[in-house]
Amino acid sequence: MKYFFTILGVFVFISLMAQRPARFAENPTELIKQTQDFIKPNENKELKEAFQVFEGFVNSADGTQFEILRNAMNGMLDRKFNANPYFRNYIYTINNINASE
Repeated sequence: MKYFFTILGVFVFISLMAQRPARFAENPTELIKQTQDFIKPNENKELKEAFQVFEGFVNSADGTQFEILRNAMNGMLDRKFNANPYFRNYIYTINNINASE
């Protein structure tokens, strides 16, 4: 029983770390999949809708826009930002900037 909580803690830690990508991919399709796996937008209707808009932006971004986006997201990973609220808010911010243009 004394090792039960230690073993349980290790499994929880491993499962949480498995969800976080080491770096975001250099191609839009893979970046979208990694982001989707990381933030799990299907668990929230509002986030699901926002993610669809974000996905459209990523797919239509030119090379420079995509690099800026990817570098910012990798910087957030380096600083160990969580999916919620940081990456969620980043997606909302990107969508709002694009809507205002």
